[in-house]
Amino acid sequence: IHRYLDKPWNDDELILHIGQTIEQVTLRKENRAMALVIKRQNEELQELNKNLENKVLERSRQLIKQKEDFDNTFMEAFYLLSALVEMLSPPLGDYLLHVGRLSRRVANHLALPSSECDLIEIAGLFHDVGLIGMPPSLLLDKQDAMGDTAFNLYAHHPVIAAVCFESVPTYAAVSDIIINHHEYMDGSGYPNHLEGEKIPMGSRVLAAVSDYCRIVDLWPDDPEEVRKLAESSLPQNMLETLNDGDGEDLRKAVAKQFLTNGSGSRYDIQVVESLEKALIEEAEDDAREKWVGVEDLQPGMTLHKAVYLESGQPLMSQGLRLNEKLIDSMRKLHQHGKIAGRIYIAEPRGV
Repeated sequence: IHRYLDKPWNDDELILHIGQTIEQVTLRKENRAMALVIKRQNEELQELNKNLENKVLERSRQLIKQKEDFDNTFMEAFYLLSALVEMLSPPLGDYLLHVGRLSRRVANHLALPSSECDLIEIAGLFHDVGLIGMPPSLLLDKQDAMGDTAFNLYAHHPVIAAVCFESVPTYAAVSDIIINHHEYMDGSGYPNHLEGEKIPMGSRVLAAVSDYCRIVDLWPDDPEEVRKLAESSLPQNMLETLNDGDGEDLRKAVAKQFLTNGSGSRYDIQVVESLEKALIEEAEDDAREKWVGVEDLQPGMTLHKAVYLESGQPLMSQGLRLNEKLIDSMRKLHQHGKIAGRIYIAEPRGV
């Protein structure tokens, strides 16, 4: 019922009301039809948005994967350059590789972003390449025992290494880390006598790790010589705690005491604590080391020690992840008697 009309009605008025009623009924039908269209379109739009979100998420995953692959490719390129440094100067190359990998462990324990860990590792791999071509004694001598001429020459090596990265915007931060890795927390370092948190975190990591690795990797093997060097580096009470041992164990003990002695003055306390954790982790990895024959190598294995040719020339660096092509090349060299010694790999954690 649309409305009531009183009798007697007027024909013209009746016709008018009938027309209005038809118009309203038509509008209601059109509104219902429009509502159905809008509902259907909303459902289609929701489905489209859902598909779009899925596509965006999938594309984002693809972009992240591409960036990770890109970053890994760059890191592999840096490892290759590091291997070239090792060929030019095996002692320096081994030391730099150790600094790079241990610096990354420390950065991980400090919970730094992955991108910053990459930069710190790269800085560790190349922070002393400026010493290439300089007198070998500069690599081994204590800084406070150098004469003015030797120290002035030595003090320029971070600048030489940093220049290599200044022209690449993506890795400009590596230059800052290298330039400042001889700065100390109490301001007694160089070149700018920075103090505390004014020193970039990467430089603070590198300062502690490089000094530790310098003792472990570059000091002599003879325990007597190690003790003589320790006497000029540590206070008497720390020297008394050193136990007798072979060269490597003694060097590690001296290096740890050196860190403890400099914690808070030379080195960031938090960095030293993280380095101690990283060294425990490193020792656990050393305990998982095993040797295999060339014929037993498998893709995905990681070298725990560098591989050398019979001539003594470095072939592959520690930490290199093997693939089918590398293994095939190693087997060919082995068949011709070119590879020296055993192949040491690191077993995965949990094995």
